[in-house]
Amino acid sequence: MGAPRALRLLGCALLILAMRNAFATIIVGAGSSLNVADNNVDLGCSDLTVAGSLMASAANLTSIANLDLSGGSSFAAGASRISLGGNFANAGNFDPGASRVAIVDACGNGTSEMSGATNFYDFVVATVSGKQILFPVAAAQSVAHSLTLQGAAGHLLDVRSSVAGQRGALALAEGAAQTIAYVHARDNNASIAHIAPGLPTQFNSVDGGNLVNWFLDVSGGTVPAPMLGAGRWVLLAAMLFVAAYSLFRRNRKFS
Repeated sequence: MGAPRALRLLGCALLILAMRNAFATIIVGAGSSLNVADNNVDLGCSDLTVAGSLMASAANLTSIANLDLSGGSSFAAGASRISLGGNFANAGNFDPGASRVAIVDACGNGTSEMSGATNFYDFVVATVSGKQILFPVAAAQSVAHSLTLQGAAGHLLDVRSSVAGQRGALALAEGAAQTIAYVHARDNNASIAHIAPGLPTQFNSVDGGNLVNWFLDVSGGTVPAPMLGAGRWVLLAAMLFVAAYSLFRRNRKFS
Protein backbone atom coordinates (compact mmCIF):
# COMPACT_ATOMS: atom_id res chain seq x y z
CA MET A 1 0.00 0.00 0.00
CA GLY A 2 1.46 3.37 -1.06
CA ALA A 3 2.08 6.06 1.52
CA PRO A 4 -0.39 8.63 0.05
CA ARG A 5 -3.20 6.05 0.05
CA ALA A 6 -2.38 5.02 3.57
CA LEU A 7 -2.55 8.64 4.71
CA ARG A 8 -5.94 9.09 3.07
CA LEU A 9 -7.27 5.96 4.76
CA LEU A 10 -5.90 7.21 8.06
CA GLY A 11 -7.73 10.49 7.56
CA CYS A 12 -11.00 8.66 6.86
CA ALA A 13 -10.48 6.52 9.92
CA LEU A 14 -10.00 9.61 12.05
CA LEU A 15 -13.26 11.07 10.74
CA ILE A 16 -15.20 7.89 11.43
CA LEU A 17 -13.72 7.78 14.92
CA ALA A 18 -14.69 11.40 15.52
CA MET A 19 -18.26 10.84 14.40
CA ARG A 20 -18.75 7.60 16.33
CA ASN A 21 -17.11 8.91 19.46
CA ALA A 22 -18.41 12.39 20.14
CA PHE A 23 -16.06 15.16 21.15
CA ALA A 24 -12.92 13.87 19.42
CA THR A 25 -10.21 16.13 18.08
CA ILE A 26 -9.97 16.06 14.28
CA ILE A 27 -6.49 16.30 12.77
CA VAL A 28 -6.05 16.27 9.01
CA GLY A 29 -2.37 15.51 8.58
CA ALA A 30 -0.04 16.92 5.93
CA GLY A 31 -0.45 15.03 2.66
CA SER A 32 -3.86 13.64 3.64
CA SER A 33 -7.35 14.74 2.65
CA LEU A 34 -10.70 14.48 4.36
CA ASN A 35 -14.21 15.17 3.09
CA VAL A 36 -16.86 15.70 5.78
CA ALA A 37 -19.50 16.28 3.07
CA ASP A 38 -22.82 17.21 4.76
CA ASN A 39 -22.22 15.47 8.09
CA ASN A 40 -22.93 16.90 11.52
CA VAL A 41 -19.71 16.87 13.52
CA ASP A 42 -19.65 18.03 17.15
CA LEU A 43 -16.08 18.40 18.36
CA GLY A 44 -17.11 18.90 21.98
CA CYS A 45 -14.64 21.76 22.53
CA SER A 46 -11.75 19.94 20.88
CA ASP A 47 -9.53 21.47 18.20
CA LEU A 48 -9.88 21.17 14.44
CA THR A 49 -6.35 21.13 13.02
CA VAL A 50 -5.73 21.01 9.28
CA ALA A 51 -2.31 20.48 7.76
CA GLY A 52 -3.58 18.69 4.65
CA SER A 53 -6.84 19.15 2.74
CA LEU A 54 -10.31 19.40 4.33
CA MET A 55 -13.45 19.57 2.20
CA ALA A 56 -17.14 19.98 2.97
CA SER A 57 -20.33 20.50 1.02
CA ALA A 58 -22.90 21.49 3.65
CA ALA A 59 -21.53 20.20 6.94
CA ASN A 60 -22.30 21.43 10.43
CA LEU A 61 -19.05 21.67 12.37
CA THR A 62 -19.88 22.73 15.91
CA SER A 63 -18.28 23.19 19.34
CA ILE A 64 -14.79 23.68 17.91
CA ALA A 65 -12.34 25.00 20.48
CA ASN A 66 -9.71 26.37 18.06
CA LEU A 67 -9.53 26.09 14.28
CA ASP A 68 -5.98 25.97 12.94
CA LEU A 69 -5.04 25.89 9.24
CA SER A 70 -1.29 25.45 9.01
CA GLY A 71 0.96 26.45 6.12
CA GLY A 72 0.22 24.50 2.94
CA SER A 73 -3.23 23.39 4.14
CA SER A 74 -6.59 24.00 2.50
CA PHE A 75 -10.18 24.04 3.68
CA ALA A 76 -12.95 24.23 1.06
CA ALA A 77 -15.97 24.98 3.22
CA GLY A 78 -18.77 24.86 0.64
CA ALA A 79 -22.06 25.89 2.25
CA SER A 80 -21.10 24.62 5.70
CA ARG A 81 -21.90 26.12 9.10
CA ILE A 82 -18.82 26.35 11.30
CA SER A 83 -18.95 27.37 14.94
CA LEU A 84 -16.03 27.84 17.34
CA GLY A 85 -15.37 29.40 20.70
CA GLY A 86 -11.64 30.05 20.51
CA ASN A 87 -9.07 31.17 17.93
CA PHE A 88 -9.23 31.10 14.13
CA ALA A 89 -5.67 30.75 12.80
CA ASN A 90 -5.17 30.70 9.04
CA ALA A 91 -1.73 30.20 7.54
CA GLY A 92 -3.15 28.08 4.71
CA ASN A 93 -5.96 28.54 2.19
CA PHE A 94 -9.55 28.94 3.38
CA ASP A 95 -12.08 28.84 0.53
CA PRO A 96 -15.30 30.18 2.08
CA GLY A 97 -17.73 29.16 -0.65
CA ALA A 98 -21.11 30.18 0.80
CA SER A 99 -20.24 29.14 4.33
CA ARG A 100 -20.96 30.77 7.67
CA VAL A 101 -18.23 31.03 10.30
CA ALA A 102 -19.45 31.97 13.77
CA ILE A 103 -17.31 32.77 16.81
CA VAL A 104 -19.51 32.42 19.88
CA ASP A 105 -19.57 31.90 23.64
CA ALA A 106 -18.29 28.35 23.80
CA CYS A 107 -15.60 26.17 25.31
CA GLY A 108 -14.79 28.64 28.09
CA ASN A 109 -13.07 31.12 25.82
CA GLY A 110 -13.62 34.74 26.80
CA THR A 111 -11.20 35.95 24.11
CA SER A 112 -10.88 34.81 20.51
CA GLU A 113 -8.01 35.88 18.27
CA MET A 114 -7.89 35.93 14.48
CA SER A 115 -4.55 35.37 12.77
CA GLY A 116 -3.69 35.36 9.09
CA ALA A 117 -5.71 36.99 6.30
CA THR A 118 -9.01 35.21 5.66
CA ASN A 119 -11.88 35.71 3.24
CA PHE A 120 -15.30 34.91 4.73
CA TYR A 121 -18.72 34.69 3.11
CA ASP A 122 -20.82 35.12 6.27
CA PHE A 123 -18.90 36.06 9.42
CA VAL A 124 -20.49 36.22 12.86
CA VAL A 125 -19.09 37.14 16.26
CA ALA A 126 -21.78 36.92 18.92
CA THR A 127 -21.76 36.95 22.71
CA VAL A 128 -24.13 37.24 25.64
CA SER A 129 -21.33 37.25 28.21
CA GLY A 130 -19.04 40.01 26.89
CA LYS A 131 -16.53 38.21 24.68
CA GLN A 132 -13.44 39.88 23.22
CA ILE A 133 -12.40 39.46 19.58
CA LEU A 134 -8.87 40.44 18.47
CA PHE A 135 -8.11 41.28 14.84
CA PRO A 136 -4.54 41.14 13.53
CA VAL A 137 -2.73 44.30 12.46
CA ALA A 138 -1.06 43.10 9.28
CA ALA A 139 -3.75 40.79 7.85
CA ALA A 140 -7.26 41.84 6.83
CA GLN A 141 -10.36 39.77 7.53
CA SER A 142 -12.63 40.20 4.49
CA VAL A 143 -16.39 39.56 4.50
CA ALA A 144 -18.22 39.17 1.20
CA HIS A 145 -21.89 38.63 2.05
CA SER A 146 -22.85 39.48 5.64
CA LEU A 147 -21.23 40.60 8.88
CA THR A 148 -22.74 40.21 12.35
CA LEU A 149 -21.11 41.70 15.44
CA GLN A 150 -23.54 41.16 18.30
CA GLY A 151 -23.17 41.66 22.02
CA ALA A 152 -25.80 42.06 24.72
CA ALA A 153 -26.99 44.78 27.05
CA GLY A 154 -24.45 45.08 29.85
CA HIS A 155 -22.14 42.63 28.09
CA LEU A 156 -20.74 44.37 25.02
CA LEU A 157 -18.78 42.53 22.38
CA ASP A 158 -15.25 43.90 22.72
CA VAL A 159 -13.65 44.48 19.29
CA ARG A 160 -9.92 45.06 19.64
CA SER A 161 -6.60 44.78 17.80
CA SER A 162 -4.01 42.15 18.59
CA VAL A 163 -1.60 45.07 19.18
CA ALA A 164 -3.06 47.84 21.34
CA GLY A 165 -2.88 51.24 19.67
CA GLN A 166 -2.48 49.77 16.16
CA ARG A 167 -5.46 49.13 13.92
CA GLY A 168 -6.63 45.70 12.86
CA ALA A 169 -8.37 45.48 9.50
CA LEU A 170 -11.93 44.37 8.80
CA ALA A 171 -12.95 44.67 5.15
CA LEU A 172 -16.70 44.43 4.56
CA ALA A 173 -17.63 44.35 0.88
CA GLU A 174 -19.74 47.20 -0.51
CA GLY A 175 -23.40 46.21 -0.45
CA ALA A 176 -22.90 43.40 2.05
CA ALA A 177 -25.39 43.09 4.90
CA GLN A 178 -24.35 44.08 8.39
CA THR A 179 -25.86 43.66 11.85
CA ILE A 180 -23.99 45.61 14.53
CA ALA A 181 -25.31 45.88 18.10
CA TYR A 182 -23.89 46.19 21.62
CA VAL A 183 -20.28 46.53 20.49
CA HIS A 184 -17.34 48.35 22.06
CA ALA A 185 -14.94 48.91 19.16
CA ARG A 186 -11.41 50.27 19.23
CA ASP A 187 -8.25 50.15 17.06
CA ASN A 188 -9.89 49.00 13.83
CA ASN A 189 -9.89 50.04 10.19
CA ALA A 190 -13.00 49.17 8.19
CA SER A 191 -11.11 49.34 4.94
CA ILE A 192 -13.96 49.08 2.39
CA ALA A 193 -17.60 49.58 3.43
CA HIS A 194 -18.50 51.81 6.35
CA ILE A 195 -19.39 49.74 9.43
CA ALA A 196 -22.30 50.93 11.60
CA PRO A 197 -22.69 54.32 9.89
CA GLY A 198 -24.30 56.64 12.40
CA LEU A 199 -24.02 57.55 16.04
CA PRO A 200 -22.73 54.73 18.28
CA THR A 201 -25.89 55.07 20.37
CA GLN A 202 -27.95 54.05 17.34
CA PHE A 203 -26.26 50.67 17.64
CA ASN A 204 -26.21 50.54 21.46
CA SER A 205 -22.45 50.63 21.04
CA VAL A 206 -19.35 52.52 22.18
CA ASP A 207 -16.69 54.21 20.05
CA GLY A 208 -13.46 53.35 21.90
CA GLY A 209 -11.29 55.46 19.58
CA ASN A 210 -8.69 54.93 16.85
CA LEU A 211 -11.35 53.77 14.39
CA VAL A 212 -11.49 54.37 10.64
CA ASN A 213 -14.74 54.06 8.69
CA TRP A 214 -16.75 53.12 11.78
CA PHE A 215 -19.73 55.01 13.20
CA LEU A 216 -19.33 58.71 12.29
CA ASP A 217 -15.62 58.17 11.59
CA VAL A 218 -14.42 61.04 13.80
CA SER A 219 -10.82 60.01 13.17
CA GLY A 220 -10.78 61.58 9.73
CA GLY A 221 -13.94 60.80 7.79
CA THR A 222 -16.64 63.18 6.73
CA VAL A 223 -19.83 63.50 8.70
CA PRO A 224 -22.79 63.82 6.31
CA ALA A 225 -24.63 67.14 6.39
CA PRO A 226 -28.07 66.95 8.01
CA MET A 227 -30.94 66.54 5.60
CA LEU A 228 -33.66 69.19 5.60
CA GLY A 229 -37.28 68.14 5.51
CA ALA A 230 -39.71 69.70 3.01
CA GLY A 231 -41.05 72.19 5.56
CA ARG A 232 -37.58 73.43 6.40
CA TRP A 233 -36.77 73.88 2.71
CA VAL A 234 -39.87 76.09 2.34
CA LEU A 235 -38.86 78.13 5.39
CA LEU A 236 -35.30 78.51 4.07
CA ALA A 237 -36.59 79.67 0.67
CA ALA A 238 -38.86 82.22 2.34
CA MET A 239 -35.99 83.59 4.42
CA LEU A 240 -33.81 83.93 1.32
CA PHE A 241 -36.62 85.73 -0.53
CA VAL A 242 -37.10 88.22 2.32
CA ALA A 243 -33.35 88.88 2.47
CA ALA A 244 -33.14 89.41 -1.29
CA TYR A 245 -36.17 91.71 -1.30
CA SER A 246 -34.75 93.78 1.55
CA LEU A 247 -31.47 94.14 -0.33
CA PHE A 248 -33.36 95.16 -3.48
CA ARG A 249 -35.31 97.88 -1.58
CA ARG A 250 -32.12 99.21 0.01
CA ASN A 251 -30.36 99.49 -3.36
CA ARG A 252 -33.32 101.39 -4.88
CA LYS A 253 -33.38 103.81 -1.94
CA PHE A 254 -29.76 104.86 -2.45
CA SER A 255 -29.76 104.82 -6.24
